[in-house]
Amino acid sequence: MSKRRHNSFLAHPSPHNPRPTGRPGSRMIALSTVAGLILLAQTQAEQPHDASLARKHDTIEFTNKDVLHGHLIGGSSAHDILWRTPHAAGPITFTSTNIANIRIVHNTAGAPAESGDRILLTNGDALIGRITELNENDLVLETSYAGMIEINRSMIRAILAESLDGEIIYEGPSQLKGWTLGHANVDHPWVYRNHTLIAREPSTIGRDLALPDVALVEFEIYSPKPPRFRLDLYTDNVSAPRGNTYYFLITPTSIVLGRTNTGRGSHTLRASAGYRFREKITQRFQLFVNRAKAELSMYVNNAFVETWKDPEAFAGAGQGILFQAQGAGGLEIRNIMVMRWNGILPEPLVVSAITDKDEIRFKNADLASGDIEGIDARQLTLKTQFASITTPLSRIKRVDFASRTGKRARFMHDDVRAYFRRDGYITLQLRAIKDGRLHGYSENTGEVSIALGALRAIRFNIYNDLTHPEFDQLLF
Repeated sequence: MSKRRHNSFLAHPSPHNPRPTGRPGSRMIALSTVAGLILLAQTQAEQPHDASLARKHDTIEFTNKDVLHGHLIGGSSAHDILWRTPHAAGPITFTSTNIANIRIVHNTAGAPAESGDRILLTNGDALIGRITELNENDLVLETSYAGMIEINRSMIRAILAESLDGEIIYEGPSQLKGWTLGHANVDHPWVYRNHTLIAREPSTIGRDLALPDVALVEFEIYSPKPPRFRLDLYTDNVSAPRGNTYYFLITPTSIVLGRTNTGRGSHTLRASAGYRFREKITQRFQLFVNRAKAELSMYVNNAFVETWKDPEAFAGAGQGILFQAQGAGGLEIRNIMVMRWNGILPEPLVVSAITDKDEIRFKNADLASGDIEGIDARQLTLKTQFASITTPLSRIKRVDFASRTGKRARFMHDDVRAYFRRDGYITLQLRAIKDGRLHGYSENTGEVSIALGALRAIRFNIYNDLTHPEFDQLLF
């Protein structure tokens, strides 16, 4: 597998990457590590301090695990990423081949989440918007982040006609302040690093997040060993695993739901075995809670786990959450988000068998198969073996396209994966980042321009770990 390698994290002059001249406020620095950049900053004591960067900042993570805070300015090409940091007087250009990830920070509290139809593509990409048309060649998706996107129909795997609208209550973490640390044997049982809460030893960390009565709580967990932790929801005690709350116990092979109430102690509602949570793998948890119905549902990595209904009154007496790291240290928690939920559980993502016909699953559980002729004015027409059916998208829960005729976008040099704030991602061959937008190309969509404000992260060098024997033939 051929990969571009550079000995420096920062762009350096070459026949293909000449040193820019006459560009005010920009500099190209040849340093072997980011530590060199800090040394440079120490020699520039006269430079002004950018207070906005101290309050809120993006993060750039390098392939050697170095991290630098600052602000993503842009990139004139797929290979040069322009970055501003309080440690240097002017912008710095980094080569993208040495970048692992850029995390983009936004003030999203109180903002609405992207809502509409969810389009799943054959390469795993997922886009959210409003379908305006489907013809024999393309699906036209109206979005708030990229305008109209035309998606190659043969590269669409499924449509989930579900609404994800809801107010975002909390998104973080962005710092350790505001979190309550429980009793521990060390002075700093939890540390904050790079938008992540990290447990140094078994201990708790909690926060009142003003959980609404109908809520979606989601987060990601990473552990160097098979994860073992406890999560309290709607707790009135954010400093210890006590009080009035529901709790989930996650072990490497099971999920246990219980409740704790003052004066009544704790008891288990349900124990589910047969799960396998692996080490060194990021796990994404989604918890949907309806206080009035006393129902809690869990999804892990977009796969439905179970819905639990408490036969008694809702146990949680507060609006907080609490994590308790158990076992060895090193548990990492990131990408926590709380939002108001519309009460409709999402359709779980499943891998279907090879099919020759399109399938429609209606909200009342009816099923119809045939050939989808198109979508016009939010009406879908399906030609079945017996007759043609035209029905509003509002009656449809899911559409699966015939997999036998599907195609998959090929790997490309300079592909990046842009993760949306709420859910999903898009894979694009990066063209440039300018004017607050990411510009790229995909065989799925053609040329696309996405507002950076819609993204939470951009991942680079996404194929570095692939070992497929035909990789060199697929990549171009």
